[in-house]
Amino acid sequence: MLTSSIKSIKDWVQQHPSHALLLLGCLAKLLIHFLMASRYGFHRDEFLYLAMGDHLAWGYQSVPPMIGLLGFVSRTLFGDSLLAARIFPAVAGTLSLWLTGQMLILMGGKSRAMAIMMIAMILSPAFLRSNWLFQPVTFNQLVWVAAGFCYLQWLKTDRGHWWLWLGGIFGIGILTKYTVLLVAASMVFATLVSARRGVLLTRWPWLGGLIAGTIAMPNLVWQITHNFPLLWHMRVLAETQLVYVDHWSFLMGQLIAHLPVFWVWLGGLIWLLTDSNGRRWRPIGVTALAVVALLLVTNGKSYYAMGVYPWLFAAGGIAWSTWLGKWGRAFRLGGWLWLLGSIIWILPWSAPVLEIHHLSRYGAWMRDKVGFDGPLIWENGRAYTLPQDFADMLGWEELTEGVKKAYDEIPEEARAEVMVFAENYGLAGAITHLGRKYHLPPAISFHGSFFYWSPDSISATALIYVNDEIEDIAPWFGEIRQIDMISDSLAREFGRPVWLCLDPNPSFWADWPAVKVRERAERGHAVD
Repeated sequence: MLTSSIKSIKDWVQQHPSHALLLLGCLAKLLIHFLMASRYGFHRDEFLYLAMGDHLAWGYQSVPPMIGLLGFVSRTLFGDSLLAARIFPAVAGTLSLWLTGQMLILMGGKSRAMAIMMIAMILSPAFLRSNWLFQPVTFNQLVWVAAGFCYLQWLKTDRGHWWLWLGGIFGIGILTKYTVLLVAASMVFATLVSARRGVLLTRWPWLGGLIAGTIAMPNLVWQITHNFPLLWHMRVLAETQLVYVDHWSFLMGQLIAHLPVFWVWLGGLIWLLTDSNGRRWRPIGVTALAVVALLLVTNGKSYYAMGVYPWLFAAGGIAWSTWLGKWGRAFRLGGWLWLLGSIIWILPWSAPVLEIHHLSRYGAWMRDKVGFDGPLIWENGRAYTLPQDFADMLGWEELTEGVKKAYDEIPEEARAEVMVFAENYGLAGAITHLGRKYHLPPAISFHGSFFYWSPDSISATALIYVNDEIEDIAPWFGEIRQIDMISDSLAREFGRPVWLCLDPNPSFWADWPAVKVRERAERGHAVD
């Protein structure tokens, strides 16, 4: 029986070499991400999204509801560990690779094309890093790849029901990350300027739109009933982060994000737009260009476009398998040597292969001696010695231990009425998530979606305050002591102090509802 099974597998591999190669690539990617999962620490944003799982709703201040649901399921099934939080991103990234392989097969790619595509997808820094972290971006990528797959199926078969599938995917996409609307608009534009524009006069795209709207309706109702907090968030984002994004840095980001394999997607785009063999699939290339153009004119962050690149990697695998076949063995060998050589210097910024202090020294050398600092530029436009994502993974355990020290200094009989307040959602999320093992109370914050979960009234015997600006509340407490601070100089929150505030003036708690009203008015929307 074993011999028969082995023979069946061997026959299947011989009959479907591209599928077999894709399966091996998916297993390799899944293994890589599981090996990476427990390195460094939680990212500040992961704390926020996991906290959303404790406060399920049809929307949040900055994101739709899907990430909260996934956070709830992740914690319920796997627990609170770092590895547990990163299972779903690894699986989502692997599914994206599998669907990208299916797109390549749909476009006629063979084994060599599959190998090129898989190596590019697995080694691309953009996907190595995004599929490592529990954030909406990795699930958004999966939605975009699924949409591209369904669109290619329609281009191949001309069967209208694929627009219904697209509608379902876009509906789920709206509940995942609102940028999927750019894909929907770009796909309609690409269809309109193609020879297949007649489909837009049939019922199928309209029914697909109805399906998408129906799925997304609960989130729209939530936005309406909360006076569109998304618009407030976008305004703040534009004033504090997008102001540092210019057209040149955005375009360079499209290349840097995929170093050293950007040539694969670039070849795919050229093949889709100019090659006679890619003409049938040209609308997918036009869609990708339209998405990038929309983000360019709206000052979007460079990573917002990451979901279109699997489409281009699929086309690039086909393009380069053809071109390399024509240019001879020496050129192919040179290409692989260049790839393997160049991945060495970019890999430390793509995956956690170095200890963090070694990585910082490497970053300083690349920035100061070599003059290359693209991956080291943070959202404030300045270059540091670590990528911002890595700096956002440091200091959280130290912070939580500092809060625990402050908590232990409060008399045991008074600990039931202790309030922990943190200045931003990263601090609050870390204390809430990591503090469970110390039995700390959940942290309160007015930053991000934590504002929704802060109480409208409160009374406490002591305040543990995590903020630089202690002078704002100093008059309201009889005794204030700094207990600890984040001492890791590589952490983004380096120097953040932990204060213990005792002997509160009762009027401090009496004024709390007025503070909430002011914060609510600043945001311009209602609060649950």
